[in-house]
Amino acid sequence: MTLVNSRKASKVVRTQVVAVNKRTGERCINCSVKTFKSKPKGNFLGAGWEIMNKVLKSGYLIPSIFANFKWEDHQEIRFYSFIPKINLNKYQLSPEARRANYKMFRYVTMDKIPYFVVYKK
Repeated sequence: MTLVNSRKASKVVRTQVVAVNKRTGERCINCSVKTFKSKPKGNFLGAGWEIMNKVLKSGYLIPSIFANFKWEDHQEIRFYSFIPKINLNKYQLSPEARRANYKMFRYVTMDKIPYFVVYKK
């Protein structure tokens, strides 16, 4: 597994996970990793809605997420394998925002759906 495309924001680091099959050399780019500098929470930001909308319309599942929560001297990494569409909340940025009227989504009530705790410190 290789981490690529790391972008640092004020509180969130977005990283894409690329799994490479060593035998065949095939790449799988399905998961995303979101890092938060806070305690585990149920709601967090997603990305642009247009891309997610095209993924859903083409019949694919919502990509899996690794949520990495870091606070004080604690850390917890959660893996959300199956995310229902009901857990996506679409919204539009205001006309005064940098990306005016840009359609985005956020993940909501993620603490209510099943997840695996991959790491806990």
